[in-house]
Formats: sequence, C-alpha cells, structure tokens
Amino acid sequence: MSVMRAAHIGQTITFQCKYDHGFEKHTKVLYRVNVGPVHVLNSSQSSQSSEEKFILSDSQKDHFNVTIRDISTADGGVYLCGVERDRSDKQPSETSNITFIKEIHLNVHSQLTSVQVEAYISKSVFIKCKFPQKFKGNKKFIQKDPSEKIPVEQNQWILHDKVKMFDDSSEGLLKVFISDLTAADEATYRCGVKIADDDLFTEIKLKINQGKELRLEACF
Repeated sequence: MSVMRAAHIGQTITFQCKYDHGFEKHTKVLYRVNVGPVHVLNSSQSSQSSEEKFILSDSQKDHFNVTIRDISTADGGVYLCGVERDRSDKQPSETSNITFIKEIHLNVHSQLTSVQVEAYISKSVFIKCKFPQKFKGNKKFIQKDPSEKIPVEQNQWILHDKVKMFDDSSEGLLKVFISDLTAADEATYRCGVKIADDDLFTEIKLKINQGKELRLEACF
C-alpha cells in the first residue's frame, strides 16, 4: 500500500499503519528510504519520549501510529511501516525479517507567507488574507491552537469567542476581526484553505502593544 502525504515546515503529522491479526505483540518499525540503504528510524521496542522526532504508538490491536514532529524540508521522502515476522526483544537492524505494510511519500511545503502584526490592548485588529480565486469554493479556517481549526462559512460572518470571520468569495478574501484585545491574544494565527488532504495557509504573528488600532492585509 502506497499513500501520498503533504506537510508544512514546522508541522507535526501522524499517520496510521494497519497490520494483520497475529502481529499484535510483534515489533513495529519505521524505516526511511534514502539515496543509500534503507535504515531504521524507530521501533516499538524503543523507549520513546514525546520530544523525539519520530514516535511510534502501537495499539496492539490492528494498527500503530507514526508521528513526525517539527517537520523540516529534509524530512521529505519515502517512509516504510513494517512489522517483524518473528517476535524478538532485539532492536531490528536489517530488513530481511520485516514485512512492509505501508509506503508513505511525504512532500514538505513551506507556508506561503509569514507576517507580523502589531495591535494594541483594548483595541481591535482587522486582518485580510487573500487566497487564489481557484480555491474560492474550498473550506477556509482560522487556527490559533494547533489542535483546533475554526471553520469559516462562505459569505457570512461567523463569531467564535470574540473573533469574527468572513469568507468573502467574491473578493477572494478571508476577513478576520478580533475585538477588545488583551495580552492573551498575542499568538501565532493561521488563516488557511483546505486543499484535498493538505492546507494552504498564511501565518500571522500577532503582537500586542499599547496605542491605536492597526489594519493589515496579509496575502497568499
């Protein structure tokens, strides 16, 4: 089985590798295919930390998850999920005893643009994100917390807490209005568009200061 995945620089992704019944207690392995020989990146026998680059999490039912953290351009390439055919407590070092169950082609993209916005406590900020007209019918979103994407409906204002959002398909703009700013609003936001299994986005670094309201147009 071969699949294509796309990710952006700095992103963390997780993909699932399913295995057949009978391999629940067998060692699971992640390999990478480079110009040279195939080599192991991690296995379910390794002691793993949430700070590691490659993390394997085995359900011991029918699949294991592979997480790749803080993706860089160098992480693009072909990865292989595997299961040891014979149970062993040793770390796998060769591929001769491995059944490969999934091939992942990872393409790494940079975000289209990253801009910094300075706004002011107790004031408001208005952000315009432009996107290509060919994507005007695609779903848009705003993201502050990496684990939460706030969907935006087309041609109507959506209110989420104190953030108002509007996907203006006629102008090709995603409009974001944040009112009554506080220090807690200082963060990195993303306004983006969903494209198949990928996201295209502009990163907005909002800095809170004292003074007047600012207006920014962020384009992608």
